[in-house]
Amino acid sequence: FRQTGEPWPLEPPAALAVERTVQEGLTNARKHAPGAKVTVVIAYGRESVTVAISDTGSGSPPGPEIVGGGGYGLAGMRERAALIGARIESGAHGEGFRICLTVPRAAR
Repeated sequence: FRQTGEPWPLEPPAALAVERTVQEGLTNARKHAPGAKVTVVIAYGRESVTVAISDTGSGSPPGPEIVGGGGYGLAGMRERAALIGARIESGAHGEGFRICLTVPRAAR
């Protein structure tokens, strides 16, 4: 975990989006990249806060017990971000996966 910048208070819906994004990112890493190194970075800027959760990949495909999953994690994160005017990106990052949420300071 790393935090950069000077923290400032988030409105409750924005704080919830940050919390849930970190939670879902950690859950996804555990499910899809067991044993991978996971990094969470929260960077406070003047106009936005950015939250990035990235893993190094497990080096092997997920086992049969976690293929599929049927969850709504990434879709739910996108919906929550849209509700507060935030931007979320996710996808392959090196050998692993990365989720990045950017919440504007005025997000409500």
